[in-house]
Amino acid sequence: MNHQDKLTKTNFPKGFATTEELKAAGISGYCINRLCYNGDIIRLKHGLYKIKALKISDERDVILAAIPQGVFCMSEALYIYGFRKRKPYEHEIAVPRGFVHSDSRFIKDVDLQIYNIKPEHFEIGLTVSPEGYPCYDLERTICDYFKNHTRISYRCLRELSKQYRKYENKDIIRLQDYAEQLNLSVAAKQKMDWLILHPFHDFKIRKKIFAANKNTTTVKIREIYYT
Repeated sequence: MNHQDKLTKTNFPKGFATTEELKAAGISGYCINRLCYNGDIIRLKHGLYKIKALKISDERDVILAAIPQGVFCMSEALYIYGFRKRKPYEHEIAVPRGFVHSDSRFIKDVDLQIYNIKPEHFEIGLTVSPEGYPCYDLERTICDYFKNHTRISYRCLRELSKQYRKYENKDIIRLQDYAEQLNLSVAAKQKMDWLILHPFHDFKIRKKIFAANKNTTTVKIREIYYT
């Protein structure tokens, strides 16, 4: 059996493999280099390869293999909790600030947005999704959106808050606790209070509170939690 015949879905069900997994399948380091040279496997980063003939079962597996410290967040977390009907067009992952993620640029064919989080905030709300992926819980995700309220449109915050108010398993106490732990600004807490905790329809107050969000849209944030 040649080495190409070993690159099967049975041996590599996720569609990619580490150097250790390739060697465990009987492929030597020299042969790994030859397979890479011939295009049978594609180097995603040092020690991580995509099997060209196989489809990757879930891109999130590749991301975590490349960035094991990562936690799925923001719109990715909203999709996990059913607050989004469609998958985000790119994966969003949080890493501790100071983590060197230069290898992430070698993750080919995967759209990825990385957020740098203060170490003291990184594990707040950390949980595991039903599929087994590390992610932030819903209350932490809601706080993340309000913490970045000046970069996110009023419409987005309103719709998110409306869904959360209807959510049967919401935990308002936890939400307020996270808001304190994450040091949300006075303005962010005010907007959260107006949209989630005590929603009402005084448009004069809305105009005053959300003046900064009048012409904003949801934008990409390369690094969050500056304060």
